[in-house]
Amino acid sequence: HLLVICEAPPRMLSALRRLRPDAVQVSRRPGSLAVFALDSSLPITALGSSAYGEAFELTPAGQPSMLVVAVHLESQVWLQSSSDQRLIANETHELVERFEDACQTEHTVVIGDFNMDPFTPAMVDIGGLNAVMCRRRAGRVVRTTRRVSRRMFYNPMWNLLGDVEAPPGSYYWQKTQAEGYFWHMLDQV
Repeated sequence: HLLVICEAPPRMLSALRRLRPDAVQVSRRPGSLAVFALDSSLPITALGSSAYGEAFELTPAGQPSMLVVAVHLESQVWLQSSSDQRLIANETHELVERFEDACQTEHTVVIGDFNMDPFTPAMVDIGGLNAVMCRRRAGRVVRTTRRVSRRMFYNPMWNLLGDVEAPPGSYYWQKTQAEGYFWHMLDQV
């Protein structure tokens, strides 16, 4: 049971501590990214971090270890180009692979504020996060393109786009440009 909060003001974190006094903050940098263990008996080890995220190993009794990477990637608003976004996504993918190799696991969840829609090129590109919409396809583990092989991720957030009862995204932004999606899914698993 982990809770990942991005862009949380101190008063929100204080309210969480009042509501869940048993919650243990396990992240190293509160503010832009805060990670809490909601069960103090959860065996969790902080593995390391990058400019955009932190990695944790969970080792529940009788189950294989699991890697959880909490991220808060830069907003498109502050980036110079989509190439910058792809570089950040690539760095994040490399961080995940490094810790998967160290923990000898591919049981991984990457969660947080990606500041990208599921269909953004940096999200789906082999040179980015390499996250696909189909669980069956991601189950094949590796994608090879132009002699580059890279592990794939399954992005379940595709299922929440479009005609659903709840809001069809996590952020509403009405641009005054010709291209406009209105609802965006920037916070993902």
